[in-house]
Amino acid sequence: MASDLAVGLVRTTDLGTGSGVDIEHEYVGLGDTPKLALCMLNGATTLQASVDWARFTFGAADGSNAFSTFITSEHGVTTTNANAKGIDNAAAGGGFYIGNANAVRDGWGELSASTPEPFTADKVNWYVSNGMSNANYPLTTAMFGGDDITVDVQTFNPNATEDAATTVTFGFQPDIVILNSMLDPFTDATSGSSDLTYGMGFATNDGTIRQASVAISENDAETSSKPGAYVSNNRAGSALETGLTLAYTLEASDFTSTTVDFITRDSAASAAHDWGVIGIKLAGDLKATCGTVTTHTTAATKAYTATELPGMAGTPQFIMQIMSLVETANTAKTDREAGGFGVRWATGAEEFSHYINIEDAASTTNTECGSYNTGAIKDHDGTAGIAVNIDSMDSDGWTDNFTTVDSDVAGGLLWPTLIISDDPPASGASGPILYRYYRQMDN
Repeated sequence: MASDLAVGLVRTTDLGTGSGVDIEHEYVGLGDTPKLALCMLNGATTLQASVDWARFTFGAADGSNAFSTFITSEHGVTTTNANAKGIDNAAAGGGFYIGNANAVRDGWGELSASTPEPFTADKVNWYVSNGMSNANYPLTTAMFGGDDITVDVQTFNPNATEDAATTVTFGFQPDIVILNSMLDPFTDATSGSSDLTYGMGFATNDGTIRQASVAISENDAETSSKPGAYVSNNRAGSALETGLTLAYTLEASDFTSTTVDFITRDSAASAAHDWGVIGIKLAGDLKATCGTVTTHTTAATKAYTATELPGMAGTPQFIMQIMSLVETANTAKTDREAGGFGVRWATGAEEFSHYINIEDAASTTNTECGSYNTGAIKDHDGTAGIAVNIDSMDSDGWTDNFTTVDSDVAGGLLWPTLIISDDPPASGASGPILYRYYRQMDN
């Protein structure tokens, strides 16, 4: 059986400043109408460089449902101004949102509602319903199509009782779930919540459930910046208190033919918190796995196989990594390891990353963000950090080329990693594999 998955990555930096603007993200050669769009947006108006003020958005849309989350930490102030915002498909901005101080709306958008249709051949059609103050904010889209992928985007509230579950119904048995929250209700308010709190992670099930996640936080209205971070190697979702201690985690469990349970672990949760969840079912010879991998300790290539990422099999078609500065799993960090967060996407054809950094213990805040066409994350104070690009997609994993590894991050950083791979049977046991080759649009 041939595997039919089409994945394309597109970035544009021309969102315009007017309302009612259509943004067409076309991936020439995708060969399918997308079923799922993931997006990232931040304030890096100059590409391949750090820009003052930490701002980051993640969004997901399947043509029927959507959510987006946004975090911000203001640069150059003597009292921290750290905030978060979340929106679901019931409100404008369900695709992407960017704000200024206090997460007050700067601009937002969603999938086109009617003309054009949200998904057309080779295209994701975004609609900027409120114009950006700067036309050069970078919007990056990952689009997924093909007969061998089924998706469902939803939101849910965790069970407030420790060790009790919330059951989410997808209508199919997911192989992958991706979780994201800013640890407050998703609303349509014009501004966000005080304090930066944020969680992102995933789980896969191939008979063995694997999961990994990151939580970050920063206290608002402090006279010295106080970021926090936490990397879990056994939970699909993690949450930090504003006091920079672990609030609770979410364990993905009991993948049935139509549902997944998310069990509240490590403490009681707030039932008012909204979590976005993306369920993905794969078919054909497609496989998925996830876990935490460790970045290289020197500027050199490093191969990643099932030894580093259990369950890895076949050639990766899509890699998603949650980048952090954390070196030890399952331990809350409140020092320089707490001051970085980002997301990296890669296919065999291209890759993009968006990141933020927040300097620890700064009396005048030093916060930045960046958008790169490689993997990149700066150290908490904005110094070199890590730069990495795909060297090769291999038959049993992939090889990364670490071009920069600053001495402060040379201990090996933990990056939760999700892989979708194509693992066909031995030659002659199946039909040919359908591979798609792509052309990047980056204007």
